[in-house]
Amino acid sequence: MLGPRGARWRCDVPTTRQERARGLLGRSLAPDEALVLERCTSVHTFGMRGTITVARLSTDLGVRDVRVMAPNRVLAPAWRRGHVLECAPGADLRVGDVLEMRVS
Repeated sequence: MLGPRGARWRCDVPTTRQERARGLLGRSLAPDEALVLERCTSVHTFGMRGTITVARLSTDLGVRDVRVMAPNRVLAPAWRRGHVLECAPGADLRVGDVLEMRVS
């Protein structure tokens, strides 16, 4: 995934219910890694050890909002359809950015 200011993330996209439920539990993210949860607007950080940056995306990959989430928190659901990008703290994402997905 590419950001507008040259940021690049190697993204995992979970496909099974079990992979989606596990999310980032037990994993640590490198600065260039991310998890994309398609058709999702809410996440939690229960059981996680560190903070993450969470960006809610529109269906066309525009950034709607960005939050830094500490462990044991919930990002409440949004009414609009979209996706969620979970990445390492300090990711350079801003509201209005449009991301580009590239398959390699």
